[in-house]
Amino acid sequence: MDKIGFGNQPYLVYQHFDAGHPHIHVVTTNIQRDGHRIIMYNIGWNQSKKARLELEEKYGLVKAKGRRQEVNPENARKAVYGKAETRRRYPMS
Repeated sequence: MDKIGFGNQPYLVYQHFDAGHPHIHVVTTNIQRDGHRIIMYNIGWNQSKKARLELEEKYGLVKAKGRRQEVNPENARKAVYGKAETRRRYPMS
C-alpha cells in the first residue's frame, strides 16, 4: 500500500477462487483522515503496475501477464444464472 500512495489508509484484503484461479482483492478508500482525497490519476499505470511486478518477483507469485489467463479446470465452476455473477465468470475469448 505504501508503494501506491495508500500507506496510511485502512484496507481489507481478501482471497477467493471464483474465476478458475486464486486471486486477491484489496479494498480501501481514497479519502484521507483530514477529508482530502488521494489523487488516483493513472495509479494503475504509474504505481500499481510497478508495485505488482516487485511483489510477484519478491514472493515468487504467478505473473499477471494481462487480462487473458488460462483457466484451471479444477477451480472453475459452472455458472448458474441468478446464483453467481456470470458477466466475468469465464475469460473473454
